[in-house]
Amino acid sequence: MLPPVEYLARMKPFSYLKENELDILARGLEVTLYKPGKIIFKKGKKLKKLYFVREGKVGIFDGDDLIEIVNEDEMIGIDYSNPAFAARAIEETICFEIELEKVNFLFKRNSRFGDFFRKFFSRKFHSLLKLYDEKGVDEVYAVAVVNIIRKKPVVCRAEDSLRHAVKLMRANDVSSVVVVRDEKPVGIVTHSDLVRVLDEGINLESKVGDVMSSPVEAIDSESPVMDAYLKFVSKAINHLAVVEDGRVVGVISSKDILSRMESYSSLIPLSKRIIKAESLSELKSTFEDVVRAFEDMASSGFDYPSFSITISSIADLMVRKVADIQAFGLTLVAIGDYGRREILFPEVMVGYLGRRMDEKLEILLNGLNEVGMKAEFRALDKFDFDHLDSRYIYGDGGAYVRFKEGLTPFLTEEVAMELIEKAKKEDDLISAIIDLTRAFAILNMDTTSRQTRERLLLFGIKYLPENLVNDLMEFYLALRKIELLIRFGRRREKIDDVVRRKSSEVLRELQSWLREKF
Repeated sequence: MLPPVEYLARMKPFSYLKENELDILARGLEVTLYKPGKIIFKKGKKLKKLYFVREGKVGIFDGDDLIEIVNEDEMIGIDYSNPAFAARAIEETICFEIELEKVNFLFKRNSRFGDFFRKFFSRKFHSLLKLYDEKGVDEVYAVAVVNIIRKKPVVCRAEDSLRHAVKLMRANDVSSVVVVRDEKPVGIVTHSDLVRVLDEGINLESKVGDVMSSPVEAIDSESPVMDAYLKFVSKAINHLAVVEDGRVVGVISSKDILSRMESYSSLIPLSKRIIKAESLSELKSTFEDVVRAFEDMASSGFDYPSFSITISSIADLMVRKVADIQAFGLTLVAIGDYGRREILFPEVMVGYLGRRMDEKLEILLNGLNEVGMKAEFRALDKFDFDHLDSRYIYGDGGAYVRFKEGLTPFLTEEVAMELIEKAKKEDDLISAIIDLTRAFAILNMDTTSRQTRERLLLFGIKYLPENLVNDLMEFYLALRKIELLIRFGRRREKIDDVVRRKSSEVLRELQSWLREKF
């Protein structure tokens, strides 16, 4: 068996300590053997030690009730300064016992070591997981396009002259002017259009409406940068109008996107290959490279909401491309986790609108499976809670708008309460939070497909105590991140077990609060 300090030095957070700091730790460390049933610390007695379980199992008890089991290579004592519970050995157990005075001294001396425990104390487990990453992946792909708009939109009317459009471009130093009617975009005139106009000898007194590109390609202000990039490539355009509630709030160019993404470009050539693919075999080869790129990103560290948005954008592109290759005739809608952009890649849940065509569905399903996706299809003819998390992917956009409008009769307090009752009975925190945030969305008549994190931020604070909202946020993101890391091949870490165990405590707190208030 390795000496205690040498063993600890291989474990996070002790691996953050320098050699001289480990020497300080060693001077305050004892090794103790506990027989089964032996008390390690009593309820209410102030702790002076941090306990690291080297071998065996320790139970945390509230009276005779076992509420938690601490396993090998896990710690107790860091969140029980004045314990409300007692700890005793369940089986023969060896503990490394470290003086808290020494640990507190090292908190101040080593910022990374201290940061670990501060995040642990405050239950910031999503942030804590980032300390396990050696380097971070920029959130560039998931940034909302509204955040990269450089200038206010320059607009004109279809009745204005081309000369007026030229003056607007020069005065505002822009390469495009959006043509609007009642503040809504109906077309766009770009520098390239004006060059073409001059080459064709068209009079500059001609109306803008005679030469504008229409309809204008637009993107919602909250869409991720990755979606904008994919639109530029697939539509072979250089400008996109950014809209919010149908109104133009800005214009972005392909240069804006590429300048932001160029140093994080592993997905750029891959997305181009997907768009250009003409067969399922080409898509399969590209998909394998996409998976490897995601594995690299996962092993480098990432912010869960950003990474899952990026993955969802690529999944959307794959679904559309397979549907295109197979001339699919139905309207496709992302629902459930996939609809919220919280995909457990490569699994996607896809709803379809239109007359059921078993042969077509089977062909599309086989096509997605062949390229590496794992798809589940559902008819959207009967209301389901997953429909609250729907996004348009492919087909008749008008049919999707009508489907969304058809959800309104189900946005009732009765349905919301049904979801809250469901949350009270869930066995895992992820499911309970999804139920609850869907209920909050219904109570606010919100049918927008949002990530769970966003729903907690928007609506959670209206109904829940702020500290509970913060805990739910941290644990939800941490648990989903662990799922995704393991999906991409990362081995299980001890911190994963700690997060899952602590999440059970938060689930009990949440359900207790819900039973009291609802």
